[in-house]
Amino acid sequence: MKFCSPLLLPWVLFVPGSVQAADKAMEAYTAGDYARAYKLWRPLADKGEREAQFIIGSMYEHGQGVAVDLAKASDWYRKAASRGHEVA
Repeated sequence: MKFCSPLLLPWVLFVPGSVQAADKAMEAYTAGDYARAYKLWRPLADKGEREAQFIIGSMYEHGQGVAVDLAKASDWYRKAASRGHEVA
């Protein structure tokens, strides 16, 4: 049986928050809690995650959790597209 190095243990026990935050954001979004979904997706979008960027763009386009702002929507769509998001 192999044992985990004590130096690696924190990384094994702690999963980076991006996946968890995205899951929680999707739960909030599907429940109609757009403001909470935006707050969870925005940091991911700021870090350059293209799916979050696309979703933030959509939220600005449709006024979900934020005021409609087509200029901001366009900016977020462009960011997502520049990272390879096919729909953006």
